[in-house]
Formats: sequence, structure tokens, C-alpha cells
Amino acid sequence: MKLPVALYLAPGLIGLDLATKIWALGALDASNPAIALAPGLSLRLAFNSGVSFGFFSGSPVLVLIVTTVLVLALTIWFVRTSSARDALALGCIIAGAVSNLADRGVHGAVTDFLAWGPRDSPFFVNNLADIWITAGVLILFAGPMLHSIGSMRSKSAK
Repeated sequence: MKLPVALYLAPGLIGLDLATKIWALGALDASNPAIALAPGLSLRLAFNSGVSFGFFSGSPVLVLIVTTVLVLALTIWFVRTSSARDALALGCIIAGAVSNLADRGVHGAVTDFLAWGPRDSPFFVNNLADIWITAGVLILFAGPMLHSIGSMRSKSAK
């Protein structure tokens, strides 16, 4: 499982995220109103020099260093894991982090364009890399919890 994640999934997720960011930079204008896609989802160009929800936006070098260290730690975990679920989860998280790190390195901030919530005042704006990271964290932590719940249910049904 690790080889397909390392060779195909992670690079594919990185490429897709970076391609959508390039598209957003060319197609959207931060000064224009958001473009509605669906109820609660619109396209709005924004830039985040910090991490999630703008935390640490005044410390770009610190964000680069911490993100790089986290990517290295996650990569070591990925190499050492024997769990297919963990490899998938870590591949998603690493792909999102590397993509955002590359974007931050080139533009000084992460390009965000998916606005969630009301079109005029969304709750937050993110990108595909953030979705990859969230999916990976959910797989990593919710997976074992769901497995435990399923095991408990099957034991109580006996």
C-alpha cells in the first residue's frame, strides 16, 4: 500500500492542488465578490500567510520551519508504518502539507479559494491541500475509533 501512495496518490494530490491554485490565481480576483458554486460554497481568492485560520500569520519563517519539520516527521512515520490505513492517511496529510509548503515558498502565503458559508462572509476559505490534510487526519484518528465501535457492536450482538 505504501508504494502506490508514495508513487501515485501523494504526487497526484500535490499536482491537483497546485494546479487548482494556479487556476485560482489566474481566474479569480481577491477584490471581486465570491462566485457561488452551491449553497454554502463559493470561489473567493484569499491568501493565508499563517496556518489554519490565520494563526501565526506574523511569523512566516517560523511557519516554514515548523511545517518542514512536521513534513519530515510525518514522512518518517509513513516509512515506518506497516498499516495500510495509516499509510493512506499519512500520504494525504503529507501531500497537503507539501503542497501548501511549496505554495508558501513561492508566493509567501498559501493560496485559498474555496469559501465555506455565506457568500458575503464565509466562515473560512481553504484549498484542496487543506481538504487532503483534513481527510488524512480523519482517516488516521477516526478510523480506529470507528473500528473500535464496530468491534464493540459485534461483541454485544453475540
